[in-house]
Amino acid sequence: MHKKLTIALLILINASMTIAQQNTSSQEDDMKALRSFAQLGQLYKRMPVQLNIHIQNTASLVVKPSDTMQADMQLYYSAMHFYMQAEGLEEIVNDSMIIMVNSQTKQIILYPNNQQVIKSIEKSVAMFMPDSSVERMAANYHATAQDMGHKKIKIELKNKANVYGTDMPRDIIRLIYQQDTYEPVEFVQKRTSLLPVDSAIFKGMKNDPAYNGKLVTSPAAKGELYFLVKELTTTFSFNKITHGITQPPAREQDRIIKGVDGNYQPAKGYEEYQLKKQN
Repeated sequence: MHKKLTIALLILINASMTIAQQNTSSQEDDMKALRSFAQLGQLYKRMPVQLNIHIQNTASLVVKPSDTMQADMQLYYSAMHFYMQAEGLEEIVNDSMIIMVNSQTKQIILYPNNQQVIKSIEKSVAMFMPDSSVERMAANYHATAQDMGHKKIKIELKNKANVYGTDMPRDIIRLIYQQDTYEPVEFVQKRTSLLPVDSAIFKGMKNDPAYNGKLVTSPAAKGELYFLVKELTTTFSFNKITHGITQPPAREQDRIIKGVDGNYQPAKGYEEYQLKKQN
């Protein structure tokens, strides 16, 4: 009896050690993937840098035009300059002013800078590289890394918190990058949320297999609330990344010039644009 108990205890201890080792290994893998992700975020501090990016939104439920948006974006930033161009819109920032150019409405709007160079850079980078410490990401995400072949690595961050009433994470981040240069190839963020729907529409959806697992109810003071799960996926494809370019694609003098009276006017080629100045 004593021998059997000893064997059982040894089996139990061995199993516990195996589970602990697996948990430790999983945590180490999480931290390794998160550190790589954070290291990729430092890439954009190597200025100057120019990025050509294709952006695409897809949604499980289309409720507004931005759900199916596609755009090609060009970004440039250095210590003193910021340039962004997408779908007929331009933003040029220097140390004194911001120039917004809309080719569709043929307008040029000038704003005071107020340190917008740094803010614009931080905002543009945040679109495809969340700015967060490794410790903070570890508290909110499970992370894995996978060798995709062809010298490409995929890091996936999955939110530890699920959307209410579902087993779906609030968001999933996937980043594919070049192993040798650490430059990103593709960044994908999938966000899951709940949209309120009418009770009659909800009941009709319950009979449609397409909505299996995507319908949620919540008790309320006067009956129930009904929701539909919406998944929005934004994909950033990095077509080109160039370092070392000393000048942006366009500068303020390419769009506006200062007249003899001290006022600005549209530059050559933009004479038919209406110029406005905002304080």
